[in-house]
Amino acid sequence: MSSPRLTVDLGALATNWRTLQAAAAGAGCVESSAVVKANAYGLGVEPVARALASLGCRRFFVATPPEGEALRDILPDAGTCEIHVLSGPTDAATASKMASAGLIPSLNDPHQLALWKPYRHRAAAIHIDTGMNRLGFPLESVDGATFKGFEIALVMSHLACADTPDHPLNAVQRARCEHIAKMFQGIPTSFANSAAACTGNLAAASQGRDIARLGIGLYGGNPLTDQPSPVTAVATLDAPILSIRHATAGETIGYGATHTLTQATTLAVIAAGYADGIPRTLGGSGTVACRGRRLPILGRISMDTLTIDATSIADALRPSERAELFGRNVSLDETASHAGTIPYELLVRIGPRVERRYLRAPQNGKGAKLAP
Repeated sequence: MSSPRLTVDLGALATNWRTLQAAAAGAGCVESSAVVKANAYGLGVEPVARALASLGCRRFFVATPPEGEALRDILPDAGTCEIHVLSGPTDAATASKMASAGLIPSLNDPHQLALWKPYRHRAAAIHIDTGMNRLGFPLESVDGATFKGFEIALVMSHLACADTPDHPLNAVQRARCEHIAKMFQGIPTSFANSAAACTGNLAAASQGRDIARLGIGLYGGNPLTDQPSPVTAVATLDAPILSIRHATAGETIGYGATHTLTQATTLAVIAAGYADGIPRTLGGSGTVACRGRRLPILGRISMDTLTIDATSIADALRPSERAELFGRNVSLDETASHAGTIPYELLVRIGPRVERRYLRAPQNGKGAKLAP
């Protein structure tokens, strides 16, 4: 096979779900939910959502109404699952479709509240901004009468710096979340994401009724900045070696001749490029793993290929062998850091021509198998 391949380990996904669910419970959350927007962060919403549902997840968050409708069709026993749409309705037609599909909108402002008024006896979530300045009702605009007559099933907010526990904004938002929890006595809240669940950042503010929204941590990205990751790798991106060639000192590599060799070098050309979602910023900074070695990427990333220095394994290397761009040997977080980005972006930008395959969780002591 000459194309890049993304392998998604559903067993590792299950491990991360249990790890984060336990952390959330320890932080005072009463329930854990899964964020599966953007095609489950690029990993494939159908197998991922079904795997999570089989583990007992009954609450899912998506970004848009079409994502919610698609998820409703995907989930087994969909009638027992609650699907929240973070963007809310944008017009009357969208509100009507969401109501018909049994989706729960996050109402983010007075306009969306008005759009949902014809369906006010159906469940909705209220998003209140506590410092992100992105979506949500301004806290100072909300009082007991704002949502009178509406069936409010959840009150939510979003921490801007949950992955950095010592950031001063956390204390500000925590106090505001505590005020919201008191304002909406008896209604479940959702303030904690993966990072907040791991740090217990909102344990007091939620007053024991918070529902954690688990996102990047489920998919193997470290939810905490500058701390050891509590989760295991779920996704492995690898690609085959197309060509092995030898170059001498003084020769240059790739477009723009940005890298000049200082010695005789064995080069391996790998069948993955920016058309597959590999950031061009990995050129000259990233590494891949092959035959137990980390090998540097040289020169610029091309549309379909990248070039590595394979000198250290030159005697053993053969065309068609596969090199890991990220996974268990080169972590998702490390690759994102080398590219000057974040794990979220690295996952969601993986292109459609990348083959996706899924490993089922090990059973009865046997190893993982490819999912049908």
